[in-house]
Order: sequence, then C-alpha cells, then structure tokens
Amino acid sequence: MKNTILPVQPSLLLMTDGYQRIDSNLDGISHFYHYSVKDGKGKGFHAVPDGSTDLLFEISEHGVSTYMGGTVLQVKEWEMEEDCTYFGVRFLPGKALFPQGMTIGDVVDADVCVENQDLAGNLAEKIALEKDFQKQAAIFSDYYIRVKAQQLPRENSSAEIEKFIRRKMYETAGNISIAELAKQSGYSACYIRRCFETVHGISPKVFGKFIRFQRMLHSIGENADQAQMEALAADCGYYDQSHMMKDFKKFSGMTPDGYRKELLTLEQKKEA
Repeated sequence: MKNTILPVQPSLLLMTDGYQRIDSNLDGISHFYHYSVKDGKGKGFHAVPDGSTDLLFEISEHGVSTYMGGTVLQVKEWEMEEDCTYFGVRFLPGKALFPQGMTIGDVVDADVCVENQDLAGNLAEKIALEKDFQKQAAIFSDYYIRVKAQQLPRENSSAEIEKFIRRKMYETAGNISIAELAKQSGYSACYIRRCFETVHGISPKVFGKFIRFQRMLHSIGENADQAQMEALAADCGYYDQSHMMKDFKKFSGMTPDGYRKELLTLEQKKEA
C-alpha cells in the first residue's frame, strides 16, 4: 500500500446490495466491482476523492448505459438508478483508458455518458448479457489487453516526469513539495505541475491529499475493531490528528470514528 493508491468508495461497500470486488493484475487497473441498487435505495450515496477514473456499466431491463467518471474533489452526492445492476472498472491514477475524443479534463468531478461505439456498444452489450461477475471481468480484461497492445507507448520527457512525480508522491504519502520535486528532477516547478495535471486533471498537491485520505480509509478498514486514530493518522502521512480529521470530514462527509462504526455494523450484518 505504501507505494501506490488503492482507491475505495465507502458508499459502495456500505450501501449497495451484493457488492463484490476482484483485484486486477493488469497494468493500470486497480479492480473490478459489481453491485446492485434495489428499488427505493437510489439516494444517499456519496462519492469521495480517490484520484482515479472509473468506467461504469449500468445494466437494467431496458438496456445498458456506459459512463466514465473521474475523481471528485470533495465528498459529493452520487445518485444511483434503482433496480439496476452495475459493473465497474476502477483504473489506477493516470492509467485510464479513454474513448477517442475524451480526456481526463472531461471527467474530473463529473460523470460523462460514453457514446463511443466500441465501449458503449459491442463491449457493453457483451457485459450486460453476461450475468456472472467473474466472466464480466474476463470480457473486459480481454478487451483491455487488445486495446493496450495497439497503443503506442508514451516515450517523451513529460511522460517520464509524470511517472517520477507519481512515484515520489506515493513514496512520501503526498508529503513532498513542488520545490523538492523540481530539485530532484531538474525540471521547473511550472513544468512539473503542467505534466502532472495533463495526466491527472489535478495538481500534485491535491493528489497528495487524496493519497493520505485513501490510505486512512484503508487503514481504518483493516483495523476497524481496534483503530487508534492518532497512530493511524501518523502512519498515513498526516502531521497530526486534527489535520487528518479536517481532511477526512471534507472528503468523506463523516468522521473517522463514524466510518469505523459503519464498517463494524456492516461486518456484524454479514455475520448474522
């Protein structure tokens, strides 16, 4: 966990029906996920910042709709269609597979309907017709491997500096300044910021905040029954507990302890 970001959306864990997740070993994909939203349960969801981009297939008796959504910038209401099943792909930061004509700038803090025939047509129909989650993931994986094999690798200075910045951000839990990145890379602060924002749609500073927040979500999830907030905050890169509390409330809409209690309640329901 220390050298990457493992994006999680608490509302999907806590509020959907039958949430499932399959971690991916494909370069650029964090995981696949699957859930349903029953009648009367489409409201009350919230998206939280994760620095990532999602491709989401919304499947109903009327057909399938395809959406791409980038990271939100703070906690944001996320309305779901009821009586639908969802299959999603969560790309790692900077790794999203965009349809032609779409960029990261189009999807940051937004959900965009995909009209690309390849993604929203043939692929979406195959996924919608397949009811088994693992087979849906396999269908997308095959498609992803074919498309990536046809893409030319980015071999330029801006691509390399973006990778360098992202690696340093992960290594330091986002606690590295633009000035220090400029010093270590030999490039100007302006160039560094521009390279990063072109790929991620947000600044390195904002991305650093999302890294710490997501690590805190994971840490609470792994230690829900005995979470010591002060120790977890320090381990996740926060200067102190008040710093963590401020960001956590802004990004999740709840307190760390509130999130911990929600997770414990969910575990109790599963065991009942």
